[in-house]
Amino acid sequence: MLLSKSSEFAIQAMAFLGGMDSPDPVIIGEIARVYEIPRQFLSKITLVLVKHELLKTHRGCKGGVTLARPAEDIFLSEIVLAV
Repeated sequence: MLLSKSSEFAIQAMAFLGGMDSPDPVIIGEIARVYEIPRQFLSKITLVLVKHELLKTHRGCKGGVTLARPAEDIFLSEIVLAV
């Protein structure tokens, strides 16, 4: 099965967040930099993942995104279907 770029980027972002040792929010720009994903494109993908309740956003100077639930409770199929 071939994945779209949106799906690939969404999976990379979710894997990054799932692999974090800290529960602190991560800014989109950091994920985009690590995986060399255009930040604005990743921001749009993030909005879709938030809408599908896979991610949560946090506002403020220490804001960013976190997984909406534990990584082990999120399935690859959910991510692909969301985007």
